[in-house]
Amino acid sequence: GRRGAAGGPGKKRKRKKRKPDHQGEPWTFPQAAALKQPPCAAVSPIAVQYNPPGPAGDELELAVVLKSFPGDKHLPELDGDGLVVHVTIEAEQFCIRGSQIPVLSNLPRRFTFGGYEESTGAGRRIVVYVSTAADNTCETSFDGTATPIQWDADEYMSEEVWHIIDAAAKTDNVRTDLLDSYGCVVDVPPVMRPTTDELLIAQGMNDHGTLREWHERITDQHHLLSIAERLIDRCVCNFRMKSKEHFLKHQERAKKKKAAEARAAGKSAEREDGVLLNFDALNDRFTNSVMVAKANEYREEVALPMFKILKENGEAVTHGCENNQDINYGHPVHRIGLKEQPLVYYAHPESKSGSTGNGAQKEEILSERFDSGTQFYKVVGLSHIPPELQKEKLSPLLLDGLRKFRCPRAPETLLEAILYDMTGPSLGFQ
Repeated sequence: GRRGAAGGPGKKRKRKKRKPDHQGEPWTFPQAAALKQPPCAAVSPIAVQYNPPGPAGDELELAVVLKSFPGDKHLPELDGDGLVVHVTIEAEQFCIRGSQIPVLSNLPRRFTFGGYEESTGAGRRIVVYVSTAADNTCETSFDGTATPIQWDADEYMSEEVWHIIDAAAKTDNVRTDLLDSYGCVVDVPPVMRPTTDELLIAQGMNDHGTLREWHERITDQHHLLSIAERLIDRCVCNFRMKSKEHFLKHQERAKKKKAAEARAAGKSAEREDGVLLNFDALNDRFTNSVMVAKANEYREEVALPMFKILKENGEAVTHGCENNQDINYGHPVHRIGLKEQPLVYYAHPESKSGSTGNGAQKEEILSERFDSGTQFYKVVGLSHIPPELQKEKLSPLLLDGLRKFRCPRAPETLLEAILYDMTGPSLGFQ
């Protein structure tokens, strides 16, 4: 075989690679430390009064224990032993104090009525499992049928049977009202009751114990649905109040920033101090953990795969390079200052990205907002993507992915719009 000059086995001499002589400062991107445990849902202070119930007395009729559905990470308030709501009898009337109903950080969308638990004190005790996921099914431990009771007008009706039929009708009304208001995103179990034949038999046998038990169970379902409706009411109310507080805080911050910039430029800040609406404050909205999770889910399932397709086909530029001079910001290919050209842009080192329909106008706005050292470049020129690529790869991926995130219909009321906003990406996106 081939031998080297010294008689040993021949080896290929490795050429030392010359390190490139780069100019400019390297780009650095900070990396987050590894999480020691999975992140928990963040809970901000509530804006609605909540007074947990104290020790129950003899007036307690029913203790309702609210617990998060197993695996639901967005209701930290109901983790562990959950929270209790008391149904009491005051002045011979059932009473549920609204301030004792918890204020949840995310909208409860599904309810499961669990079974009765052993109670050490007065009254009964039942568990209700609450979920923020729309794909969970509503179940109930109450037996019977959801079919309304049909009683022949000529048939004798005892007072006990009348109370059962009346209680079932009133409970149906509570459920109907709840679904009329929140049914676009919320569901609850059906109202279960005895059949007409079962009532006739129990009445004919004077089975007062069975009739009393049926009435009690229907009444308990009335309590559970009433608590569910108030639980949703208070969650929506808290979201609206927190959104208002968040907007006003950012509005005030934006006004002060604009006024300071005007004074620094030697201009009058009177206009900025008195402005009623600053659109910079609209860029940041109050969000709950479900909204954040949905936005992240969209990025992972739709936005990132689309960007990878664009990058593989040479239609996207990224800042994953070593030095500033690897990108020529002044080259027409990378400039964002193109009039009436829709594009996705990136600003370095501010880590600001976004999209615009007018690159020239956006460049003026960003230049005023950031200092002279900030550089901008076009990541994707939306008007230059080849039609074949859009039709064959991008459009099918986008349309298929959006089905999961769109709202079922255009909102018909302000409340419906808020509900869609609370449970997914922004309403405008849906």
